[in-house]
Amino acid sequence: MVIIQGITSKGKEIQLRKIVDIRFQSDRLTPADQLDLMILDEIVPQRIMKLSAQYQGTIFFEGIVDVQKTSITKDGYYTQLQCRSRAALLLDNEVRARLYFSITAQQLIREHAVPYGIDRFQFPYNACLRQILAEKGMSHWEFIQLFCRLAYGKTPYLHNQQTICLTPFSEKTYLFSNIQRDAIGFYESSIQEDRYQMISKLYIQTDRGENGAFYQQVLRNHLAETLGIVRERYYHPARQWENHIKLSGENRIKEYQMAYLEITLFIAGIVFIQVGDNCIFQDKLGTYDNLYVAQVVYEVGKDGLITKLKLWDKQVV
Repeated sequence: MVIIQGITSKGKEIQLRKIVDIRFQSDRLTPADQLDLMILDEIVPQRIMKLSAQYQGTIFFEGIVDVQKTSITKDGYYTQLQCRSRAALLLDNEVRARLYFSITAQQLIREHAVPYGIDRFQFPYNACLRQILAEKGMSHWEFIQLFCRLAYGKTPYLHNQQTICLTPFSEKTYLFSNIQRDAIGFYESSIQEDRYQMISKLYIQTDRGENGAFYQQVLRNHLAETLGIVRERYYHPARQWENHIKLSGENRIKEYQMAYLEITLFIAGIVFIQVGDNCIFQDKLGTYDNLYVAQVVYEVGKDGLITKLKLWDKQVV
């Protein structure tokens, strides 16, 4: 049974009991989880500001309510709630646009994460950047991403324990198979290879002249070449990458192939698996043993409880 607990604008705790459907989603590419639900509880005119969800004693969501919509019909009141985990504040709040000097990793977390409820981080050392440019419109999470990519050469992730770290994978490994006795079974699956956006060679602008740009930095994507892909692109790094153009190009190549291999699984019931967990997929057609969880979706509705997973290839992270 899924238990939904809300907190109103007046600080009152209420349990939502008449739940029609629930959809929870956690993704690799965003730090904020999403929870949408429809209820029949007559909560009008109460404003629900915060919400938590748990299943069999395990809390899988805590966050803020973005949208509360109540429909009045002949059959009664229907209320829809759209919620995001507290990490959404990192996305909603904007960094002051300016050039920052001598900023350390500890200072980064203290000024750009702690005010929004995220106070834990795991970095290999307290890196310091001589200068870093925050452009207009950049969120605090985008600024944290930029810092980590420039300082450590790695993309940061927000693990479910609300810890910012540079390690994309957890220490847990799960086996999904319908032919192994000790594996997690599924009732439907699909395997997709999408090579449409993969870049085989990237020319990076290094300078400009009277007759156009110079591209003295060239990156080759060996994975794309192995797959027989021929797709060359010319890339002009943004201003904040002007001293790290090779790293910028490497990130560009990764962005276009993160989901080139995607295995989708549908599992009956709710299975507590987290984004970043390692996976092995085994079927009569073959075995994929270098995967990780890129998306977790829980759906509760007329079809019962369903877990939907998307698994991606670890070698392109």
